[in-house]
Amino acid sequence: KGVPERLDAFGRFLELYPDRREDVVMVQIGVPTRVNLPEYQALMADVEQRVERLNATYGRDGRNVVHLITRNLDFRELIPYYVLADVMAVTSLHDGMNLVAKEYVAARPGGDGVLILSPFTGASRELEHAIQVSPYDREGLAMAFHRALTLSPTERADRMRSLREVVAAQNVYDWARKLIRDVRRLHLLPGMRPA
Repeated sequence: KGVPERLDAFGRFLELYPDRREDVVMVQIGVPTRVNLPEYQALMADVEQRVERLNATYGRDGRNVVHLITRNLDFRELIPYYVLADVMAVTSLHDGMNLVAKEYVAARPGGDGVLILSPFTGASRELEHAIQVSPYDREGLAMAFHRALTLSPTERADRMRSLREVVAAQNVYDWARKLIRDVRRLHLLPGMRPA
C-alpha cells in the first residue's frame, strides 16, 4: 500500500515546510491483514518505527504529527475520518481499484477536500482530477502534500466536483455493462471464437 513511502514523504514535507508542523497531522489507518506472515510483521514493525521517528523528530509538547491506527474499522467508523481529512493520500505501489479513494470522494458532500493518488492505482485512470504522483518519488509526494494543502478554495471545489461527478456516474451496473461489452468485443476479434 505504499505506507513506508508515504510516511517518508510526509517527513520530507515537514522538513521542507516547518511552518506546517503546528497545523498538519497525518492519520495513517492500516487495517491489519495477513498478520501471520513474517513479511507483514516486518512491514508493520518498520511502519511503527517510522511513525515513532517522525513523532520524536516533529512532535511537540506531547502532540504527535502522525497517528497510526492499526485495527479493523468498519465503514461507519471510517466515514468520520473521510469527512475530517482535508487531504487523502492513496499511494499504492501497485494495486487494484482502491475503493478507499472513491469512498473519500463520496464522503465529501461539501465539495471540499483534495485527493492525492498514485498513478499505479486502478482508480487513477478514472479520477483524473486527483493530484497524481508516484509514491516512489519522495520529493514529488512531499510537494504534492504541500500543493494539496495550499490549493485555493475554488480549485479544491472544482477538483472535488469533478471527482464526485465521476464517482456518482459509476456504479456496479456500469462496471458490469462495461465488462460484458469488453468480453463481447474480444470474441469479435479476428481469429477468436467463443468458448
